[in-house]
Amino acid sequence: MKLNKLLLTALLMGFCLVATPATAGLITDWTYSLDYGFTSYSAGVTPDLNNPNGDPTKLSWGQGSQGPSSILVAGTDVAPPGVSNGVYTTNAAAQLAMSFTHDNNPITGTSLTEATLHSNIVLAGTYGLDFEIKFWETPNTPGDVDDIFYLVNPDDLVNQFVIDDYLYTLTFTIDGLVTLPASANTHFGVAGDLQGLLTPENEATSFNSYFTITAAPIPEPGTMILFGMGMIGMAGAIRRKM
Repeated sequence: MKLNKLLLTALLMGFCLVATPATAGLITDWTYSLDYGFTSYSAGVTPDLNNPNGDPTKLSWGQGSQGPSSILVAGTDVAPPGVSNGVYTTNAAAQLAMSFTHDNNPITGTSLTEATLHSNIVLAGTYGLDFEIKFWETPNTPGDVDDIFYLVNPDDLVNQFVIDDYLYTLTFTIDGLVTLPASANTHFGVAGDLQGLLTPENEATSFNSYFTITAAPIPEPGTMILFGMGMIGMAGAIRRKM
C-alpha cells in the first residue's frame, strides 16, 4: 500500500436535535437526525452509497487480491445511507451515533490522499461543532506501524450549553481512542500526547461513536447571593477565632 497522508477535516456526528421540554425548564427528550458524508476526496477514488444530500458515505481505492481499501461511515438506520434517527432522553445511557470502518488491504495503483468527512451538529437550533482528523496510511509490509487516525481536537468531545435554567453537557465517546505512538508525533510534526485510532494492516477495523446529554440546574441568582453571604460569614467567623 502506498504511503499517503489523509486529511479528514470532519464535522463528525452531526445532529439536528429538536428539544421537547416535559415541564418548564428541563428538556427531557431530544429528537435527533444525523447525516454525514464525504464532501471531497482525492482523484481516482471511487465514491459509493450516497446519503440524501448526494454525498458518498464510502470511499474505495486501489486494487489487490483482497479487494480495494476503503473507508465507510454508517449510521443506525438501514436506509438511506448516512442517516441516524431517534429520540434521546436527557441523562440516559449512551446512544450509538455512527460507526466507522477502515478496510486496510494491500493494494497497488491509485491510493487515497485526502478527503473531507462533513457533518454538522445543530443542538436546539443553536449549536455547531467541528472535529478535525488527520490520517496516516502506512505501507502494508512487515514491521510497519498500524494506520493512524489522529484526532486534532479531542477536547471538543465534551461541550456545554445553557437553555433556560439548565446547563447541558453533550459528550461524545469513541471506542478504541488511544494515545498514539511516538511515530505519529514525528509524522504529523506535533509534540505531546496525541489521541486517535489505530487500524491494523490487512484487517477491517470498526469503531463506534456514542453520545450522551446530561443536565444540571443552574442555581438561581438569589440562591447564589445567599451562598455568597454564607461564605463571607464563615470567613468572618474564622478570622474572629484566629
